[in-house]
Amino acid sequence: MDKMKINSKGSVVISTIFVCMIITIVLVSYNNLIYENHLSVQSNISSIKSYYIAESAIDLLYYDLNKVCEEGISEYFEELKDYKTYYLTLSEEEPYDPPNFENILELELLSQVTSLNREVNKPFNGYAHDHSYKITVAYVPEYNIIKADIIGSYLQARKFIYIEYQLPLAFEEGLDDFNLPKIKIRPLTISKVYSGFGI
Repeated sequence: MDKMKINSKGSVVISTIFVCMIITIVLVSYNNLIYENHLSVQSNISSIKSYYIAESAIDLLYYDLNKVCEEGISEYFEELKDYKTYYLTLSEEEPYDPPNFENILELELLSQVTSLNREVNKPFNGYAHDHSYKITVAYVPEYNIIKADIIGSYLQARKFIYIEYQLPLAFEEGLDDFNLPKIKIRPLTISKVYSGFGI
């Protein structure tokens, strides 16, 4: 009878240890599942924030480029006005040779394109963790475009955006009151955008 009690006590201890091990395995697995889910959610949040940081860098670059282009357009129209005033004083046999808009814009852009490159750390006060954006700009005068590589970063998440801006273009549209070509300017536009995520 005593042997039976010892055996039953031993089997109860083994059963209890076995149940405790199963419960421990289930709890550890559940904890790992919750932790992995938390990491996944944090990764998605970081990716979304890096996307918005890169998008805001696109807006800033567009604003800066547009400002440079407007300076070139103002300078062009000033030179065009001066040339038209001068041309009207000439005899009618003189060829009409107004200033070239693309040349004026190119000089304006070449003088300022390097100032458009930048890297800014922690641009937003509302983001608690490390974040930044980097803008790298290249001017391609033969195609009349600006190419830019933009990287938005938040923690370990990265958002890469390649963008091309089509620069303003001058074209003739009818004649003015002095029977000279009337010039219109097509504005700065975004022609291509490619994006991707990275780590």
